[in-house]
Amino acid sequence: MHEYLYPSCANNYNRLILAPQPGAFDMRFYHTVIFLDAPFDRESVSRLAVKGGADIYLPQGGASPAVKELAAAIDLSREAFGRYYRLFAALKGTAADPEALFEAAAARNNGIFFSQFMVCLYVFAELGLLEYGAAKPLALPPVKAELADSRIYCLIKEMQER
Repeated sequence: MHEYLYPSCANNYNRLILAPQPGAFDMRFYHTVIFLDAPFDRESVSRLAVKGGADIYLPQGGASPAVKELAAAIDLSREAFGRYYRLFAALKGTAADPEALFEAAAARNNGIFFSQFMVCLYVFAELGLLEYGAAKPLALPPVKAELADSRIYCLIKEMQER
């Protein structure tokens, strides 16, 4: 079974998942999890292990050249995040699945990039600047926050500085 972001069935023996959505899996069904690339955040991997009790295997040597290249390509400027925030504001009330949001955003602005879009989505969600979920439309609560308060933002910045 090959999946992207969300599981479609809980009881498969083997599963390959590309870019799994955090929290989308009931870890009770897994006894072994193998990462093909090092995750940005090892703390979340620790929570995953404790939550599900699965044996977790990570590659040695840190992030692969592909992940480092991806991190380097993310524009962490306030201007870039502001541009994407305005795009999310224009999508307010749209179906909130990340893929559907990206498709809707790309239809409005063909100058956006999937990786930048997803980083902005997750950073804004982490900071409480936007809310989305599988069953609710995109919402932008009236909240203010600093990008530097996001763990995701800081992890990518740290990777860029190495």
